[in-house]
Amino acid sequence: MFDFSSIPNGITHKELNSYLASACRRDENTASIFANGSSKQEEVRDLIAKWTEVTNKILPLLKDKNCKTLEDLKPGQAMALGTFQYHLILSLQAKAAYEQH
Repeated sequence: MFDFSSIPNGITHKELNSYLASACRRDENTASIFANGSSKQEEVRDLIAKWTEVTNKILPLLKDKNCKTLEDLKPGQAMALGTFQYHLILSLQAKAAYEQH
C-alpha cells in the first residue's frame, strides 16, 4: 500500500535544522498572505459565518421531537438524519475550537 523504502535510516542534526528552517519560512509566507486580508480569506470567513447561521437554524428543527415531518421517517432515514445532526454539532464545536486558537 505504502512505499516506505524512501524513509532514511537516520538524519543528521544539521539536516533536521535545515528542514525546520525551511518549514518556518513557509509558515511565515502563509501567515503574511492571510494577514494581508486577501479577498479569498474574507470570502471564506463570510461563507463560514453564513454556514454557521444556517446550521444554527437547522439544529433546533432536527432536535424538535414533535415535528410531524420527522415522525414519518423510516428507520434508516431517522438514523441518517441523526448522524447528520451529530456531524453538524461536531462541526460547530470544531469551528469554535478553531476560533479559540
